[in-house]
Amino acid sequence: MWNEPDPGRRRSAIAALWAEDGVKFTDSVECRGHRALQARITQAHEQLVEKGGFVFRAGDAAGNHDAIGFKTYLVPAAGDEIAWTGFVFVRLGEDGRILQDYQFGTSSQLVKPTDKRFVMTFAPHLTIDNGLITRHHMYEDSLAVAEAFNRS
Repeated sequence: MWNEPDPGRRRSAIAALWAEDGVKFTDSVECRGHRALQARITQAHEQLVEKGGFVFRAGDAAGNHDAIGFKTYLVPAAGDEIAWTGFVFVRLGEDGRILQDYQFGTSSQLVKPTDKRFVMTFAPHLTIDNGLITRHHMYEDSLAVAEAFNRS
């Protein structure tokens, strides 16, 4: 659905996959309901797929009762290294559609002074009041960062 160029097909996929009041949480937004999900997915498709030349891939899925977790990847359509990795956790309703969808991002960075690369899972949490960010928390793997800066 994220790679789907046809808006009507994306809309149909959203209705089939998400409950009417389903919600998606990312590091920066909360999208509640089909209309908000459609706007978010359309924005991501336009920015990352159409203009950015990337495609979304998914893998490593596992389920347990009413929950599913899987990895998602953003890769150049022409082929190359993975540009972004995320972990998605979804909770399903009795009808099998998504009630809640939580997306966590992973960043890969190179520390030039040590020439060490680290991969870090992160989950920002923002509080928005009257359209302004009033509070920002970043939950991250600080041990991975510290080890990458360690010269030994």
